Amino acid sequence: MRTKKGSEQRRGGVLYIGHVPHGFYEQEMKRFFSQFGQVIQVRLSRSKRTGRSRGYAFVHFAEAAVARIVADAMDGYLMFGKRLVVRQVPLEKIHRAVFREAKPLCALEQSRQLERERFLRGQARADRSRSDQRRRRKVQRRLASIGAPYSAADIWCNTAVLTEHDTFGRSGSSEPGVSYSRRHRTGLRT
Repeated sequence: MRTKKGSEQRRGGVLYIGHVPHGFYEQEMKRFFSQFGQVIQVRLSRSKRTGRSRGYAFVHFAEAAVARIVADAMDGYLMFGKRLVVRQVPLEKIHRAVFREAKPLCALEQSRQLERERFLRGQARADRSRSDQRRRRKVQRRLASIGAPYSAADIWCNTAVLTEHDTFGRSGSSEPGVSYSRRHRTGLRT
């Protein structure tokens, strides 16, 4: 047991669990190891960048004897195709921040989701601007090839220009040559 001035004594037993399989996360661990005795806390090490499991965890039991029994019973246990490595770790060797920094899984998922959305918004903006530039260049080339007196910027900003200049339409047709749906994409009828 570890004692420090001004802090309470830490009791119980801590297990190191290695080769943790995918899908065996904090809640599942707590439920699984609760069959042996009272589980105080579970800390699954996760990547700060992705939030995925790093493959090892610490489980804090209320009693050291229970931790010893679990270490003996679960070491080498085959779970989801992986053989668990379970060792009891003396409390003196456990850093005091191991369980303090444990975050609930829901907080990790929320922060990861926010990061993902923020990243995708930036990507979408960049993709839109690139595709807009590509479309404008295409419209400019087509306007230059037919000799129209407009620039792509005029057409892109003001769609009324397209309906005024009806040289793109089919002969004998009363409808304007540019369809509404294609007007927004390319500005010209293909």
